[in-house]
Amino acid sequence: AGFSLHPIIFDEIKTGVCVVLSGSQDRGFVTYNGAMEHFRTEHLDPKELAKAEHIHFGGFFNIPGLWKSLPELLISVRKENPDITFSLDTNYDATSTWQYDWLLEILKMIDIFLPNDTEALSISGTESVEAALNWLTNYCKLAIVTIGKDGAKAKFSSKKDIYIVGSPSVAEVVDACGAGDAFNAAFLKAWLENGKDSSKLVSCMEYATCAGSLAIQSFGAAEKLLLDSDVNVLSSK
Repeated sequence: AGFSLHPIIFDEIKTGVCVVLSGSQDRGFVTYNGAMEHFRTEHLDPKELAKAEHIHFGGFFNIPGLWKSLPELLISVRKENPDITFSLDTNYDATSTWQYDWLLEILKMIDIFLPNDTEALSISGTESVEAALNWLTNYCKLAIVTIGKDGAKAKFSSKKDIYIVGSPSVAEVVDACGAGDAFNAAFLKAWLENGKDSSKLVSCMEYATCAGSLAIQSFGAAEKLLLDSDVNVLSSK
């Protein structure tokens, strides 16, 4: 796969686990953080991270050990590799606090921020996706907000335009769990394959919404690995 895994083992600390209670109208998450609460930036080697072209941080609100120290790590990584880019998906804040000074410091170093509409409005304190995009891009370079069945909206900090992409229609929504992660992975795949070309934003978003639409047609977040061919078939319809 092009990368190696170096496990960090904490003696006498159990592995974290998350159980998703998914219904037809909503879902809830029951999480035991376990080792996640003990994970710190000092467990990461900036020189090793700098070998990557791009680094994505997901599930961020569940990893408190990275919150305040991540900017320093990103500075160290970018010093080693000035061309590297970073993306972030905070996921849901179980404390419902949402607005943190340290998060703003992190967003200043993030190239692509990928919240859903609930997260974007809560973090920005605004009442519409458009207002949230305008607020968020005061900090990050590109914000992309997913809006469930309505697709996604995006904005660059350097432009006034808001880009809108709808989602392909599906016959049945089986389980929305993992749709956001599928969107993120597909977008970043397309974005990197297109050389991070800003003119390709909409096509990358279209590819990502197709991946998200495929993900909601089966149970669980990882029951079936999405294939590029599957996404391309849906995007061609």
